[in-house]
Amino acid sequence: MIDRYGIHVGELYFRFYGMIIMFGAVLAAILSHRRAKKAGQDPELIWDMLIWLLIAGVLGALSPSALIVRRCPEFDEARIEGFFVARHDRHR
Repeated sequence: MIDRYGIHVGELYFRFYGMIIMFGAVLAAILSHRRAKKAGQDPELIWDMLIWLLIAGVLGALSPSALIVRRCPEFDEARIEGFFVARHDRHR
């Protein structure tokens, strides 16, 4: 069943943003694989790196600092406001 946030497949639930991230990662690996072949490098290293980078990304997303940022609305709002103010001031 498909709802507005993802797809249910039996007991599994795949969110759309996760599918988009995976699509981008696989597409980047495919393009890098082709470039490595043209450059005379070992293209299998790209796929090995992809696995380790995805693991590192998941671990980074689950790190305590990421959890604090996601669960503290005051920190999130201040950080976002500061980012936009800093970017806006830079373009004046």
